[in-house]
Amino acid sequence: MKKRARILVLMLSLLFVVSFTTLSSAGVGVVVDLDPVMGHWYKFYWSGGEGVIPYSDMYKFTVTEDTYLYVTDAYLSGDQFKLWNFDSSFGMTSSVDQGYNVINPHENQTFVQQEYDSGKYSTGMFALEAGESYGITFDAFVGPFGGGGSYFKIGEASSAVPEPFTALLFGLGLAGLAGLRRKIRK
Repeated sequence: MKKRARILVLMLSLLFVVSFTTLSSAGVGVVVDLDPVMGHWYKFYWSGGEGVIPYSDMYKFTVTEDTYLYVTDAYLSGDQFKLWNFDSSFGMTSSVDQGYNVINPHENQTFVQQEYDSGKYSTGMFALEAGESYGITFDAFVGPFGGGGSYFKIGEASSAVPEPFTALLFGLGLAGLAGLRRKIRK
């Protein structure tokens, strides 16, 4: 009987050590249950890069419609992220040169959208399917600074057409309508 108890204690201890090692090497911090506001940028903190154990919180959510997950680095350029959906690889953000940084950033939705659109930071856009549940974590695949803060949002597409070009298109459309009206009058 004592031998069985010792074996059981040994097996439970081994199971505890293995599960703790698996959790700590996965680098998951707090699990955040998120009820996402479409188009809102959420800040996430991470650590990683050469010689640093990757770490980020897990963000769990379910989407009700087909949409996208947008991710952007911010502040200091040069980081690149590998995304995980629970235990499956979900993709990587773009690769960029190191060196661009923002001095005294204004942490608001407009600032983050400008960082995403600037092309100076690592970004990514990942398809999300309606009715699916996700558990997203971020590993710094390249992290020359060892850690930092970055952003993600769910839904509401990034501005695909830059504002000056939109104004130009609108102006050309008005000029075309004016020309058409003038032609009809003659």
